[in-house]
Amino acid sequence: MEVFKKQLDHFFQEGETSTVELKDVDPLLIDQLISCFYTFQYSGLARFSKDREHQPLALNVEMYIIGDRYQLSGLKVLAKSKFSAALLHCWDKEPLTGIIRNIYGNTVSTDRALRDALLPILQEHRQTLRVNEEFKEVVRTVGDFAVDLMDAWGAPAPGVVAVMPAKKRAKIE
Repeated sequence: MEVFKKQLDHFFQEGETSTVELKDVDPLLIDQLISCFYTFQYSGLARFSKDREHQPLALNVEMYIIGDRYQLSGLKVLAKSKFSAALLHCWDKEPLTGIIRNIYGNTVSTDRALRDALLPILQEHRQTLRVNEEFKEVVRTVGDFAVDLMDAWGAPAPGVVAVMPAKKRAKIE
């Protein structure tokens, strides 16, 4: 909210006109943002265009990015929570490559919220993802993601106990 307060200060054009223009944000996302201002929720049923319904993962990423851009920490927390919940059910129903590119292209590397929510799901489903050509292309082209993925996949999958091969155990003993 601080960003909007500063914009409406009389030292800026927005303060003189009492108008804030969000030119770089989809109007349908602005509708969700305004809903969040009044209800502390957004529906998740936004439509980005007349052609297709917006998917939950992509919507929550977009709302998180808006929260970050306009310093709305409550929106970021809400969007991250909704993103994490949607990941459990939608990880294979939406094009993950676009989600990954959006997260890594529009959040700073120190902002780990969405990245840390995404990586365990990818690790859990790594056998499926390893044969996906689109996924491989994202690994090749999104450097920070590749590093994070390498770290995540270096650990055993959830519920799997790592066992050292007998030959290596013998050398250590």
